Amino acid sequence: MTGDLHIETKIPFIEGYFYHVFNRSNNKEKIFYTDDNYKYFLQKFDKYLLEYLEVYAFCLLPTHFHFLVKVKGSKDLVGFKNLQGLINRDDSNDDSECLNLAGREDLQGLINRDDSNDNSEYLNLAGQGDLQGLEINKTIIQSFSNFFNCYAKSINKQENRHGSLFEKHFKRKIIDKEDYLSRIIFYIHLNPVYHHLCQSFENYPWSSYAKILNNRQSKLKKKEVLEFFGGKENYIYFHSKMKRNFKEIDKYIIED
Repeated sequence: MTGDLHIETKIPFIEGYFYHVFNRSNNKEKIFYTDDNYKYFLQKFDKYLLEYLEVYAFCLLPTHFHFLVKVKGSKDLVGFKNLQGLINRDDSNDDSECLNLAGREDLQGLINRDDSNDNSEYLNLAGQGDLQGLEINKTIIQSFSNFFNCYAKSINKQENRHGSLFEKHFKRKIIDKEDYLSRIIFYIHLNPVYHHLCQSFENYPWSSYAKILNNRQSKLKKKEVLEFFGGKENYIYFHSKMKRNFKEIDKYIIED
């Protein structure tokens, strides 16, 4: 990986890349009211997105959430092994919740594109040569939309509320420097302390910090995360050392 961190609400999801994904509620409303809400949210994330994304870290907070994810390779994605079959599929009886959308081989072209006439979250990139990437990205963004809508409906019913729960465009940072991965994982885990929800992120129940350390079977990429840090002891030491230095993670903050 080369380059730097880039943040946008319209950067496409590219096979093999890491992303820091963030979204929050409208008007600082609560997203989660009960422990069951947190559990339901994670269950629905798995349902809608685990087919396409690997999860390396997460943190859920009352008004927003963070995920560190990696887009799976197309050979691992059901429905993308035979792209021609996908393009020629019969949609006359299509009741699937996952449609198809955009990717790109030229990352710099993505960063520097002209969005002056962009009226949708779906990118229209001149010179797009990777049709399979286009379809993968489209599917992932649509799956996020379906996920948000599904969860919002459950909260609206529970709280007798109406309207959109989440901000319309979720943010993502594409991470094209491996050096950043350990710091972004730490930043995600630090969020409950950063937002004054607790004094010790180690015991916060709705983040991946402790889950990465336990031996229970999980869809989290635990082994890979620990390898980023050079093992379990270094993972614990790094978090312990860094939690005293908020300035070190300023450049990873995507809340505004």
